[in-house]
Amino acid sequence: MDVRPGPLIVVEALISRDLTDEDLVSWHDLIRLGNLSSTFPAVDAAQVRKVESVDGLREELVGNFPDVLCDFLSKDIRVKGDLMSIHFKEEVYFSPFWIIRCRQVPLHMKDEADALFAELEQKGVLGRLECDETTENLFRGQFVSKPGGKGVRLVTDYMQINPYIERPVHRLLSSSPAEEL
Repeated sequence: MDVRPGPLIVVEALISRDLTDEDLVSWHDLIRLGNLSSTFPAVDAAQVRKVESVDGLREELVGNFPDVLCDFLSKDIRVKGDLMSIHFKEEVYFSPFWIIRCRQVPLHMKDEADALFAELEQKGVLGRLECDETTENLFRGQFVSKPGGKGVRLVTDYMQINPYIERPVHRLLSSSPAEEL
């Protein structure tokens, strides 16, 4: 990235123990830094684009940002980082949870559900356990229809363990060249 020195801009800072790993910048300073339009918070009508159809806008966004927005899972496209594993909070005891009985797939969804499951297994998103293999927790999934009846989606309800999960913090990378200096 090409970073060129610009004019010196003084920004007032507030230091607080309550703000860790966060930066708060007033919108007045963001205007002076050139990150916001000088007319902010008013909307500049010249910069507003009229959208003829939501579907057209959706197709344009998917076409412009295929690495972020896509309608399929691929074994080759993954979020950067280690494989995901669920870690439980240390200060809370959580007993492993199992559902023994499977929920039946509705007959009108069976063919699409079988095809989706085979695709997810082939791409490595899901895997089968052998008879002698075990897992720490087991949760029931179910298939629901996608909007407009365009296939099925596999969903799982983890509501019972959500209070016990340790949430990792993923700090977003800055798009500001000033922070990269």
